[in-house]
Amino acid sequence: MLTRVRRPIVAALMLATCLLSTGCNLFKDTTYTMDVVPVGSVEEQLQSLYVIVAPRDEVAEPLSDRSRYSELVDEDRIRRYTSFVQYQPDGAGSWRDNYTGNQSSYVKYAVKGDTIKIKVEHALIDKGSSTIFNLVALAFFGKEGFQVETISYSDLNASADYVLQVGSGTLSLRPKE
Repeated sequence: MLTRVRRPIVAALMLATCLLSTGCNLFKDTTYTMDVVPVGSVEEQLQSLYVIVAPRDEVAEPLSDRSRYSELVDEDRIRRYTSFVQYQPDGAGSWRDNYTGNQSSYVKYAVKGDTIKIKVEHALIDKGSSTIFNLVALAFFGKEGFQVETISYSDLNASADYVLQVGSGTLSLRPKE
């Protein structure tokens, strides 16, 4: 009789301990989000903004040197990405989806006013346990060339949300408050 009572108590204590401990992932955020927002007169310089979600190995070489950033938008490479979208400022303070390459049910995009909202489902990270993913934001500023910001696997895995500010000739990444 005492054994029957102990088991539920022990199970309840273990569950309570898990819920209260910081190491329990039971209520962990299930998405990583990034908001892309313009700062100043982006339309004057920004020609294209590319958002890429891909295995780290697929973007490592072009990210190794600023002179190779343009390789990130090579057609053959785009086909190997998990997700690829190209946006352009529409001149009215919003964004126009100019080109949609590979899409994944794990990555969602939405334009709300002047903000691009990007969500990466945590299931993508869990699914590819042997694959390390990165999110790359690549901006082409015409004569100024390319600028890039990369969200690492560890930030995606930790669901560390960010805001990417797109200014005239610059990208600036900061944690979402």
